[in-house]
Amino acid sequence: MLQVRQIENLYTIERWYVLRDRIDFDPTYQRKTDIWRLQMKQLFINTILNDYDFPKIYLADFSGGSNSLNENKKQYAVIDGKQRLSTIFGFMENQFALDATPIYYENQIIDAKDCNFERLLYTHPFLVKRFENYIPTVMGVQSDRPEDIFEMFIRLNINVSISGAERRNALPGPVPIIIRKIALHPFLQESARFVLNSKNSKDRGQDLNAAAKILSIELSGGKAVSIKKSDLDMMVNRHIRTEESFFDLSVERANENLSKLNQVFNKNDFLLEAQTQFAVYYLFIKFCFNQENLSLIHPFLIVFEKERTHVKKVLRSRGIGQSTFINEPLNEDFLSYNSFIRSPDDKTSIDGMVNLLVKYFKVFKEKGTLQADH
Repeated sequence: MLQVRQIENLYTIERWYVLRDRIDFDPTYQRKTDIWRLQMKQLFINTILNDYDFPKIYLADFSGGSNSLNENKKQYAVIDGKQRLSTIFGFMENQFALDATPIYYENQIIDAKDCNFERLLYTHPFLVKRFENYIPTVMGVQSDRPEDIFEMFIRLNINVSISGAERRNALPGPVPIIIRKIALHPFLQESARFVLNSKNSKDRGQDLNAAAKILSIELSGGKAVSIKKSDLDMMVNRHIRTEESFFDLSVERANENLSKLNQVFNKNDFLLEAQTQFAVYYLFIKFCFNQENLSLIHPFLIVFEKERTHVKKVLRSRGIGQSTFINEPLNEDFLSYNSFIRSPDDKTSIDGMVNLLVKYFKVFKEKGTLQADH
């Protein structure tokens, strides 16, 4: 049964800091850390220093004993308030300094610009005392049903910009856990530029989204499959009660192929600027990778991408009445590829793009160019 009530011990910030190692900041459903910009962190700390109120923090409370939801065996797990707690603890560990926003204390207006916690303790110890004695409102959530915790996370974040991948990550069952494991592969964390550049709220969770697509492909026997948002959500819901061991072979194959991609692509590779062709590259390399082809795949993809974008540029210039490339013939295959890429998560489009890559890779191996004999 779901119970939500204020944690009886009205702990101060100082006490919560002491207890910080008892808090799981990274349960399955949580979003990525460090989303707040520095200005947001500074403003939030200023809120506390001014003794203003801020919204409640919600923690899953496992104080009552063992619970299957307690993934990391901590006393608490963050449901809502991760950024607030992380910012509080980060300030207390001198990770950033304050800005010039005024702090009102009795009849004084205090400028604590450039003060980190240690410096503030030296210059304005009374403000540190106010900060440490501040009592945040912390609600404890107790339930033995995972659906309750995940649903509460979604509802508490309903007005927050959560990406589809993050929302999927908050669903119950083993699949979000599997997706998170795949997402940790070095290829996604080091080579995939679309992951490395995903800093704003719209793009967060690119690694989770890519990992979900990979899992869907491997669950389908390593073949092209529809990987639209609705398909990925359905995959999670379909396996809510599936044993985690069911996915072992798929995870093994996913990691094996991602390691192949890691041999092909460079760190922060420009070919992986966007996730649009990621599933296509994944399948193409799955089919074509061997030691003989290893040194050829990346140069081929560069040449292919250059030709594809050139055809796109020519077509666009004709569409707006430019005559620069008016007499240049256009390869029908590249026109088809550019048509497929408009629906990159559609099974037919993925199959079409992979088949064209395979076709032109054979030409590239034989001739060193993409010009086939007609």
